[in-house]
Amino acid sequence: MKRGRELFFAWYSKGQILVAMGEYMSAAQAFDQAFGVYATLDMGARPWRMTWYQIGPYIAYYHSGRYQDTLALAQQTLDNSREPKALPESYYWAGMAAKAMGMSDDARVWFEKRLSITQVGMWCLKQWQICHSLPAYACLHEQKLDCQCPKLLMAS
Repeated sequence: MKRGRELFFAWYSKGQILVAMGEYMSAAQAFDQAFGVYATLDMGARPWRMTWYQIGPYIAYYHSGRYQDTLALAQQTLDNSREPKALPESYYWAGMAAKAMGMSDDARVWFEKRLSITQVGMWCLKQWQICHSLPAYACLHEQKLDCQCPKLLMAS
């Protein structure tokens, strides 16, 4: 029988697999189990960087309509990081969750933080500042592949 970290990793892996299969509700439940086990682990045994590298919980919670959980996980991940600028996905998912909850101003702040910490993001943010008064469909940089423009994200 699996226990401790091994049990955490088993549940977390199950969640990741279910996300890959598009089974978001079941994945969210698996991540709930994983985080329940995580809470019982000694501080030194906790794999606290999991959401730095594997964003399955964000995807599962968001696509299950659990926007508050998505936002809380992003905030917790950023709060527990010594280098939050290394975690652009956490800012992105916080913005998506805030947007889904109707918190447009907060969403824009999260998206702008996400954009400010990557090379593509810096280019995109500068372009967004140039075209912010145009309609979303006319945004100058919507062709940029990795661009997550606050204007486009807020319009979608």
